[in-house]
Amino acid sequence: MKGQIKVSRQLKEYPDGQQRWDRAYQYLLQWTLEAETNQASSSKLINKQEAKDVKDSNLYAGFHSKTDTITDN
Repeated sequence: MKGQIKVSRQLKEYPDGQQRWDRAYQYLLQWTLEAETNQASSSKLINKQEAKDVKDSNLYAGFHSKTDTITDN
């Protein structure tokens, strides 16, 4: 192997580091709340469309309605 690379780390304290961390955390919380709100809105729209589809449909739960008189021959 040609030459070796040595990697080292050092912590460097910044005077505004805590403020930057707090701001980043607030952005993350805001982004998460917006995503949840958008998802809830999408869910409501989908549920409304599904309810409309069910209302306008001739399909029923189950294989036969109670009024059917189908016999196996």
